[in-house]
Amino acid sequence: MPILAIFLTVAALCLAVFPMPELYYSLLRILVFGTFSYAAYTALVRKYSKLPWAYGIIALAFNPLVPFPFSRGFWIILDVAAVALLLGTAKRLRKVEE
Repeated sequence: MPILAIFLTVAALCLAVFPMPELYYSLLRILVFGTFSYAAYTALVRKYSKLPWAYGIIALAFNPLVPFPFSRGFWIILDVAAVALLLGTAKRLRKVEE
């Protein structure tokens, strides 16, 4: 996964903890869903045992088609957790594809 995609998603998630227009959150769902779906696929192909599940759960939570009506406080926790997961596993995602 390109490092630019990882850091763009991290930056967008960090901005999401501040009050933003509803359009921002709609676009954020698309970005995060795409990034974490691709990360889940990458982790699955590389045969990591638990990472595909973690990425998949985050992707599902941010799915743009059927948004979950979580409270603002829960979304902030989810944003921070997604940032931590992406930054914590960025090195594994960046490995050169074989």
